[in-house]
Amino acid sequence: MSIVHNNPFRILGLMANATERELQKKIGIIKRYAEIGKEATFDTDYEFLEPITRTLDDVQVATGKIEQGDKKRHYALFWMVQNTQFDEIALSNLKENNTDKAIDIWEKTLKSAVTEKNFSSYLNLSTLYAALSVKTTMIDLTMLQKSFDIKSQVLNFTNLRLLSELISTSSKSVNATEISKRFVDETYEWLKPYIDKPLLVLRNNDQISIFEEEKKGKGKAITAQDLINLFKSYPENIRTYISGKFTEVPISNIENNIDKTNLLREEDPHNAEEFAQELYEKTIDDLKQIENVLGGDNIQYQMLAGKLAGEILQCAIEFYNEFVSDDEFDPGEEALRLCELAKSIGATGQINKRIDENTEVIQEWVDRKPEREAYKNVADECDYIESQLLLCKDSRPSIKNARVLIKNCEPKLLQLRTKDGGKLYMDKSNLVVMFAMIMIVAEINSAQENFTPSQIDSLSAKFTQATNLLTTMSRMDMLSETEAQLRNNLNGIRSTDAQIKEAVGKRSSGCYIATMAYGSYEHPQVLFLREFRDQKLSRSILGRAFIKYYYAVSPYIVALLKNNHRINHLIRSTLNIFIQGLKND
Repeated sequence: MSIVHNNPFRILGLMANATERELQKKIGIIKRYAEIGKEATFDTDYEFLEPITRTLDDVQVATGKIEQGDKKRHYALFWMVQNTQFDEIALSNLKENNTDKAIDIWEKTLKSAVTEKNFSSYLNLSTLYAALSVKTTMIDLTMLQKSFDIKSQVLNFTNLRLLSELISTSSKSVNATEISKRFVDETYEWLKPYIDKPLLVLRNNDQISIFEEEKKGKGKAITAQDLINLFKSYPENIRTYISGKFTEVPISNIENNIDKTNLLREEDPHNAEEFAQELYEKTIDDLKQIENVLGGDNIQYQMLAGKLAGEILQCAIEFYNEFVSDDEFDPGEEALRLCELAKSIGATGQINKRIDENTEVIQEWVDRKPEREAYKNVADECDYIESQLLLCKDSRPSIKNARVLIKNCEPKLLQLRTKDGGKLYMDKSNLVVMFAMIMIVAEINSAQENFTPSQIDSLSAKFTQATNLLTTMSRMDMLSETEAQLRNNLNGIRSTDAQIKEAVGKRSSGCYIATMAYGSYEHPQVLFLREFRDQKLSRSILGRAFIKYYYAVSPYIVALLKNNHRINHLIRSTLNIFIQGLKND
């Protein structure tokens, strides 16, 4: 550990709780040796530590580092003190490079809590573990974790006051949070160079090299998460602080790139696909690092992943919308790839739902590409038919307009069937039939609703025209549902037309309404009425006019009322009264 190996107390040959007199004495010894061209050596030059130099400049720098109380306390946290007889014995063993013995002595003094009597054991043992756990080409994570777990018990207000008193600095300036953060800063700078580097790592007493780990698929030797996990026994604010060391820069990078892409996309949606791809490539490694540090369930990570996925999705949407009507370029494949890219980020909640919804829409567009390509071959025919249908929508519904629609569209439908006799042709033909049928039925219904007796001949003509046109249309291609509807309309119009024709054909030879009311052409009352018509009514101009009007109207009335028994009964009763009056005269 750099701050252990190059600790100013070590350079000066001192314990962290040495007195000012001891400091000056060691400085004097170093100077005397320097005068004869030699370096002084001390009991603190432990063999398990890396070699150091003790020039006069080194001594001056080291002395300056421990002049102020806060700095002295900081460096003391990474060194050792001699406060008890256990410390004296353990340090003597370290002088002989018997580190295992020293560890055993100090560990036996550790209790469930730190006290004034064993405080120095916690401090010294945590420093020793740290120094032993990290070498140039090897890290013992298990031992390093022990070091940090023990040190965490030193880094609280009460025990930091004990340390301040032990090294003769003021305890009034103790701020456990700030001191812990400085400890984190020092640790980060010390271990950062080892992250993802080829070295031996001891995990639970098993030696694993980076190369062996890669073969096993376990990742690199020491990771950012390993470093963060060293602080798992520390307060939450300190764990957050160390996590921030690994997430602050990548989070900032991701957010800046999202904002930049957002501006570019709004200014130029034409190139949104390129912006999204560049955004992904510039941020995905940072996002993975943040996930490794914070975990996939962390709310901050999820919000950031959602924001990134959302921007990539928005690029896909706007790129798709920009080109969806372009006849020369199809944006489907590229937009779909961006949706898949956004999905791969692993966002949750509403963003994930939006990705799925838009992916479905764009996938449908991609799947229909063959249909669009086929449509280009028949675009002229389809456009013409659609224009005719639009004209029909804006025109008055009539049999004439229906006939014009069929006449105009039939040649184009034949061409369309020759080029593409599949679904597209069937849909267009079916639409033409439906539009024409709607107009025919509309005019027939209107004629019936607005019928007057004088229009019976024209009504019959309309029914005949409708029947003929529907018959022609029945030979066209259409969906089965439309065919069934056409057949029903045709049968209904044929039936009514036949009834009207039958009535019109007989209107000059019978008393239709009386025959309907009495149920027989030979009924005595009907015979009486015919005699009245021939002997009296037909002999006057007014009578003959009535007879003509009656025969024009009665066939249609009979067609409408012949099955209405109540009306027939009422007509029969009325005629009985009328006939009785005639007989009385």
